[in-house]
Amino acid sequence: MVERLLEHGAKEVHAAAVHADFVPGALQQVVASPLKTLVLSDTTATGLDAAGDKIEIVSSARILAQAIWRIHTQRSVGWIFDTLRDTGKLPPIPSEGV
Repeated sequence: MVERLLEHGAKEVHAAAVHADFVPGALQQVVASPLKTLVLSDTTATGLDAAGDKIEIVSSARILAQAIWRIHTQRSVGWIFDTLRDTGKLPPIPSEGV
């Protein structure tokens, strides 16, 4: 797939996966491929073990902390997704109400 995209004019190819779990040998294939980067969440042990070379790990801590805090304080969890869509980031958890 990456090769096909490059053949058809893509300058570079990046990929992302959430909660990725890889079969034996898959990460070595990713590293050997022409893929520029693979971004993974830190939600599996496989993902954490994969860091390095062209594989980046993104923390899910802030989104999980926001979800827990919002549920605990009876606030909208949907706000998280609206905020991420609108701004691309989450603010720190407010200290009031904790």
